[in-house]
Amino acid sequence: MGFSSFIAIRHVFAHKSHSAVNIISIIAMGGVMISTASLIVVLSVFNGIESIIRPMYSSLDTDLAITPTKGKWFYYSDSLRNTIEQNPYIETVGCVLQEDALFGYREQQQIGLLTGVDNNYLSITKLPNFTKDGQFKLHLGTMPIANVGAGIAYYLRISIDMPTPITLYLPNRTASDWLNPTTAFRQKNVSLGAILSVNADFDEASVVIPIETAHEMLNLPHGYVSKLVLQLKKNASSHKAQHHLQNAIGPNFTVLNRQQQNEALYRTMKSERFIIIVILSLILFIATFNIVGSLSMLIIDKRDDIDTLASLGAQTSQIRNIFLLEGSIISFGGALLGILLGLVLCWAQSSFGLIALGKGSGFVVDTYPVEIHQLDILFVLLLAGCLGILASWIPARLIKPLGRNENQ
Repeated sequence: MGFSSFIAIRHVFAHKSHSAVNIISIIAMGGVMISTASLIVVLSVFNGIESIIRPMYSSLDTDLAITPTKGKWFYYSDSLRNTIEQNPYIETVGCVLQEDALFGYREQQQIGLLTGVDNNYLSITKLPNFTKDGQFKLHLGTMPIANVGAGIAYYLRISIDMPTPITLYLPNRTASDWLNPTTAFRQKNVSLGAILSVNADFDEASVVIPIETAHEMLNLPHGYVSKLVLQLKKNASSHKAQHHLQNAIGPNFTVLNRQQQNEALYRTMKSERFIIIVILSLILFIATFNIVGSLSMLIIDKRDDIDTLASLGAQTSQIRNIFLLEGSIISFGGALLGILLGLVLCWAQSSFGLIALGKGSGFVVDTYPVEIHQLDILFVLLLAGCLGILASWIPARLIKPLGRNENQ
């Protein structure tokens, strides 16, 4: 143990009470501890919420998806089909055709998203597994069947037991008189198969029908799609597959990975996480800088001891290191205690659900979820330590024993 370390530890852990100086040091350590614990708890709660929300809103996102660079639809030509099927990473390709539509049921009407799909799409996304009521199917014999989101069912007051079909309305792209409602819209009555519950966005907007029916209603030739959904082969690299496929199909199409398919959600969550970290880091910054006051008072209190050490031959740098180490002990000690406290609080919340979300919150869990990440712990420890060293350096650098110049 070095000279500076020995004296620094004696100052911090000495049993002799120095009233105000010791109290301020304890307050400084307590501030760091509480701020660090807050960071651990809030980041863990955010991780828990994120782990629930991400799967909910990416339930129907596939390994890769192909969309047109321009426009809403593109033709799934034989050459494009061959290019995709010959790709060594691709297992299955599904087709989707979407358009905004108006849905009617008796006296009720609701605007939403009409989604035509094929059987490969159902196989890739496992959409039938999200059936809430009824039986999912695309056809009953030769008749098309509609499967609606739970929100659409609520707005239209649809029940599986009701025999009345749903009416689908789509703008007639070939209409000559848009003021005449009988010619301005194409409409089709479709029987109900199932009510689906996937996530809020899907439930409140989507009606799923066979892609052939969507082609018919949009007056589009067979083969037009809004996007292609791709399932990769087992253990295939998503990044490599995306890069390889994008080069193969050219610039008229965009290949999206899972994160890019839900880019707005991921961007929002990253922004929220960044804001939380900044705010709590500022609180930790303020708490850590209590060390400046604590060390300044300690330096004043130890003025005679500093001059004694200097007269015995201690270098100025050694004396400064004493107080730098003292501040570091306070900051790291407070950080370690705070991390321990944060972990205990997270364990208690996870085990006993101490803080509830409240009745009627509408969330999928009743209490705040927590999920501890090791990188968060390391980040908080390093942040508190670096801020503590900076706060300790400010008063320590001002130490200048009597009769010494700066270089001694």
